Amino acid sequence: AQELRSPALLMLGMWEMPLVGAEMAAEMARYMASTTDVPVCLHLDHGPDLEVAVECVEAGFSSVMIDASQHDFEDNIALTRAVYELAHPRGVSVEGELGAVGRADGLSPEGMSEHSALTDPDDAAEYVERTGIDALALAIGNAHGIYTELPELDFDRLAAIREVVDRPLVLHGGSGLSDAQFQAAIRGGVAKINIFTNLALEATRRVAQRAALRFQRANALLKLCVLGHSYYFTMISYTLSLVEGTEQNSFLRAMSLLPVSFIISSTHKQTMNHDSWFVIRNSGGNFDDHSS
Repeated sequence: AQELRSPALLMLGMWEMPLVGAEMAAEMARYMASTTDVPVCLHLDHGPDLEVAVECVEAGFSSVMIDASQHDFEDNIALTRAVYELAHPRGVSVEGELGAVGRADGLSPEGMSEHSALTDPDDAAEYVERTGIDALALAIGNAHGIYTELPELDFDRLAAIREVVDRPLVLHGGSGLSDAQFQAAIRGGVAKINIFTNLALEATRRVAQRAALRFQRANALLKLCVLGHSYYFTMISYTLSLVEGTEQNSFLRAMSLLPVSFIISSTHKQTMNHDSWFVIRNSGGNFDDHSS
């Protein structure tokens, strides 16, 4: 974002809340924002109820989405309006969803609805007017997850919604769309396109790649362990240094070594005790040279 001079939008979904939490996410976002001069926004994605919205607003989120698309029209309006009345006095913008953006596959954690229901343009005008929302998530054939084939987006429906809604439009389920569909959506008034699935797949690929590399290095060290106990101490200390290190992904790297450490520990369990572990943990040795 800094290099491109582009605003950055950080999103936290309900599937990540148990791992991070609203308070920690807000602290991380504030720190990242302090390192750049481009605008940084922290957004709640697919919030299911008022309680979660309250938690995120109080933590300092910039915007929240309330996804009441699984409810009927009137209940959707009532819940979305309640979030609006909570958030707006505190300067927090609100995204609501009308229609239902379903799931292209059974693995996607996104969205409140299993099945899609297209957004009705007439309902959209009333929905925006009565809720006061700042952005409208719509359903025009898009879906969360991995498409088995290129979806057919209803751009005529998008144009009809754009005619009666004067707020930014949001397209969920952007992963797997073609460049032409992206461009047509933007021309039609879509201001935010979510691509969580693409980001998650790329993150998973990179974690697996790094873990495989670490395991290869660990195997090389394991072969050296048979030459003497000094290599055994090196292996254990190296693992602990990764766990306690400050490098990004150090925990993941250490995890890739744990199977090797377990094998060695099982072999030598009669010769190691807790005092030895304490000495190794506090030795302060640097074993970053993987070739040694």
